Amino acid sequence: MSQWRSKIQNSIMAGLASILALLSTVGVIETKVENGDYARDAVTEKKDDIVELNVEQLNDKGVNRLGVSINTYRPYTPYTVRLKSEKGQPTDRVTLRDTGDFHRSFELIPEPTIFYISATDGKTPELVDKYGSDIFGLTPDNMGKTSVMIYPLVIEAIKKELKNG
Repeated sequence: MSQWRSKIQNSIMAGLASILALLSTVGVIETKVENGDYARDAVTEKKDDIVELNVEQLNDKGVNRLGVSINTYRPYTPYTVRLKSEKGQPTDRVTLRDTGDFHRSFELIPEPTIFYISATDGKTPELVDKYGSDIFGLTPDNMGKTSVMIYPLVIEAIKKELKNG
């Protein structure tokens, strides 16, 4: 009888140890979720795709992060329209693209619960003064696309933590 009792006690103790290890892992996961670690890592992994969404909304639609046409702030001058026409570039919207240097200089800055997009091109201060800081950032539609991009990465990281924990 004591042999069975010993086996049962060992089994219970092993089960409790497993539960305690799982609870510890869940605590680690909770902390990482609260600190934004998983989201920041996922955004960092997808930074090029996220920046490209900002570039596309400027170039293809001519809108800022609020979805407002940049033309409403300051449309192209007749001179700029002529130059852009000669280059075969769109003139029906402000794209903030001439040579592409400005768009290529976009960078994503991840923080725990948010990210920012900025640019390092020398024209950046002038363009922000002219068109506002809302030229950086994503429209609500593009933020939704970003969520779809990063959600699976966050879930995968949590699953990995559970598996390895």
